[in-house]
Amino acid sequence: FIDVGGLGAGVVDRLRELGYTRIIEAVNSGEKALDSTKYVNRRAEMWAGMRDWLEDEAGVQVPNEDSLQADITGPTYGYDSNTRLKLERKEDLKKRGLRSPDEGDSLALTFASTVHSEEYHDHRRRRYEKRRASADSWMAA
Repeated sequence: FIDVGGLGAGVVDRLRELGYTRIIEAVNSGEKALDSTKYVNRRAEMWAGMRDWLEDEAGVQVPNEDSLQADITGPTYGYDSNTRLKLERKEDLKKRGLRSPDEGDSLALTFASTVHSEEYHDHRRRRYEKRRASADSWMAA
């Protein structure tokens, strides 16, 4: 996942030129959330996914880096008039003397969507092809 805001758009373009189209996914953290009833934008949605993962009772492992911990705990949150979660803007973080939470954003990007293994995709593809080949399939019509 690559955030296409700012410098990320050029990175995505270059990776596509190099033939990595199949393994990259461009994400615009400022765009509408997948669940726009709960989150103001994709950034808030991804950070909420990261928060839920970090709070998992089974425990998680992240690098023991001060910079990552500062990034994860730096931004504050609030709600808009529709009670949708919103994260503190980076401009407001800077006004409070904090840097942009680049490492936190990178970790949050891993929650942009569900990632499935190649075996999962192969299984789905075979199942789809089998259905298409079946004369009785509703998809064959």
